[in-house]
Amino acid sequence: YFKTMMWYGRMTFRLPSEQLPGTGQVVQALLLCRGLRDAGVKGERGLEVWTRIYETTAFFAGKSDDLTPGDYLRLSDEVFGAKPAVDAFVEKGSLKRFIERARELRKPSILGSPIVQAQARSAGGWERIVSGLRLMGQRFSPDGYVMQNMVFDKIGPYQGGEPRPLSAVLTPAGWVRGFPRGLDVLAALGSQTAMDLLKEEGETRYAGYEEQLGKMRSLYQSQGEDYWQHDLARGWLHCLQALNESPRGEAPAFMAEDPWGRKQVNAALGSWTELKHDTIVYSKQPYTMAQAAFSAMSKGGPAPPPPPPVHGYVEPYPEVFLRLAALIERLRNRLSMLGYPTDRALEGNLDETYWLMARLASIAKKELAGERPTHEEYDTIENIGSTLRRILRFTHYLDVTREFRTATDQLMPIVADVHTDPNSHEVLEEGVGRPFWIEAMVSVNGTLTKCTGPTYSYYEFRWPMRDRLTDEKWREMLRAGEQPPLPKWTAEFRARSE
Repeated sequence: YFKTMMWYGRMTFRLPSEQLPGTGQVVQALLLCRGLRDAGVKGERGLEVWTRIYETTAFFAGKSDDLTPGDYLRLSDEVFGAKPAVDAFVEKGSLKRFIERARELRKPSILGSPIVQAQARSAGGWERIVSGLRLMGQRFSPDGYVMQNMVFDKIGPYQGGEPRPLSAVLTPAGWVRGFPRGLDVLAALGSQTAMDLLKEEGETRYAGYEEQLGKMRSLYQSQGEDYWQHDLARGWLHCLQALNESPRGEAPAFMAEDPWGRKQVNAALGSWTELKHDTIVYSKQPYTMAQAAFSAMSKGGPAPPPPPPVHGYVEPYPEVFLRLAALIERLRNRLSMLGYPTDRALEGNLDETYWLMARLASIAKKELAGERPTHEEYDTIENIGSTLRRILRFTHYLDVTREFRTATDQLMPIVADVHTDPNSHEVLEEGVGRPFWIEAMVSVNGTLTKCTGPTYSYYEFRWPMRDRLTDEKWREMLRAGEQPPLPKWTAEFRARSE
């Protein structure tokens, strides 16, 4: 499935350009779209099946960044008629008119293949070279757009000294910004801490960097709720925006200090890595221009009375939980709208997840207001591990006969390459390792209490593009202690004993 969807997402029937003359690929695309509409699939038209698959995946990962069969078919009907003969597609006048009209359709926003800068300039922009039809095109994502716009040639040459930042790549034109950073994404979403860390790491010492990042920040901070509710991937980013806002009210004082802000950036980047990992088969990857919980049973006799619930603490970010609950509700509505049959197991999982997010939001609000959570709310905190484990098990599913998740799915470390630089022949890898344990002194019912819980360990590093890492290889590197170092800025909140 992964290989097939990646193939359909990357193979392009390009529109003609100076670099790619000829109309053969356009004719092929028109014939493909006609065949898709005319073919029968189990009593349905092929186009109906394609639409259902596309609309479902688009809700998870976003709309195609390239032209789709739907775009071509609408334009084909206008130019050639609703049911043209096959040879009509090669009639020069009509075909030329179709190509001219197709060039007026939307252009791709993310460069998903290697293009030399000189080629792009002579063509009037790389968009003219790569425009065309993809059967199941890779998707536009706001974070992908940020990464595309924060590298060469949108960013000028490096103007700093030694040591050079992670993003710097040596080309015939000198040192350029060959790689974006995860921090770029968070800074564009409005995180001041991420912006400060970029300066600290020397990432802002490129010509035009701050101006370009300012454009990205203005673009995404001006977007309303409708924009972020477009699909689940955008909604996830919207949750990360709220995670990096300073809590107000009766939040502990240390949550307004720099180490905590860095811890939140680390958590947001860990979650973003999970997002990129989950959508890697769908989302278009930008290119630089080339120059758990445990339980036990008693051994016999009557079970002892359950102890009172531990009075724990929820990080006081109610808006994060509310946005997650809204995502669950939108997912439920979209699945119903697309006509999928009801699955009681899935419905139960969605219901329980929505309930959990709503309750966590309620607890967080009480903490900020200085109010005491109820006995039931403290019970929710104590049992959150087993609740999440139960939700994620998917013990039965409508059309899957074996268990939905395997033992491998239970492992936390994952890795995803998110950007390719043809100049250095390397990719940017984002990884999550074994969880850290965080300890914080917070006031629980008026008593200063040490609370513990897991948080992300996050890695960002360059890696040879000929050997893009898999989860299995990444986990083996962790087991052997061969993983790259953690980002330097995380030392501010990590225990010195490490």
